[in-house]
Amino acid sequence: MATSQNTSGSGIRPSLVRNSYPDVPEIPYQHTSIDMPSVIAFANSIVNAYSIEPVRTTYCIFRNESGNGQFGVNNNYAGLQADAGVWQGLTGVVATCVRVDNAGDTRRFICFAPENGYKISFEFTCKKVVQRGMYIGAAGVNTTDDLAQAYFKKWVANEHEVTPENIGNFKSLYNSSVKNIVQPGEPVSPPPSPTSATENVIKSIQTKLGIAATGTADDATWLAVYNNIIGPYAETADATTLVIAIQQTFNLPVTGFADDATFAAVMQNIT
Repeated sequence: MATSQNTSGSGIRPSLVRNSYPDVPEIPYQHTSIDMPSVIAFANSIVNAYSIEPVRTTYCIFRNESGNGQFGVNNNYAGLQADAGVWQGLTGVVATCVRVDNAGDTRRFICFAPENGYKISFEFTCKKVVQRGMYIGAAGVNTTDDLAQAYFKKWVANEHEVTPENIGNFKSLYNSSVKNIVQPGEPVSPPPSPTSATENVIKSIQTKLGIAATGTADDATWLAVYNNIIGPYAETADATTLVIAIQQTFNLPVTGFADDATFAAVMQNIT
């Protein structure tokens, strides 16, 4: 599967791109997004159906494929393509669209309805995770290192992506999944409270930007930071999207969470 979160694919002639779903309409590409709390709530609702470890792996893949839910393609958050055959068992396909993926290739993508696209994307990915044995407890997958290797071998299928940094990032995603995907009845771990160091950095940034120094990373703060950073990112006041944009700008691990490293990079580079 291929992610498609960077380029828009203008000037493409859709008729030249293979269409495995000719019975559904072709519509223009539209950028869509979904908040991660909604994704996490759905993920926890299907733990009984698939068991916890496949759902945790799916959580990691969903975040990678969709940029933490911020880079959907017409409500497709799993990079599901529509030009290489029909996906067996996939329901809810309402249309297809054409755009350029991250590798620079012109591809046709599955489109879903806005009310359930993220759910279909997540659950279908989970089925593939089970089929391919990409979860802790599957044959040969006993540790987070094993899981990361299985992901890059069986999902990404690109040996150039198997780097220590990428392995580390995937393991970090898994650690996050352990906090967010839990057994039924267990509480989801709340996000950690800001440390005093983080609060001080936030206050310094807020003071430098001439806004109220509250020490809290609210949307107004991130918008002010974003407006002072050069980069080809969509204008938005959504905090998660802004954090992702900032982390990409400074070549930090893209987590979507405003951690100390992110604020330190901002503090060093802001104009």
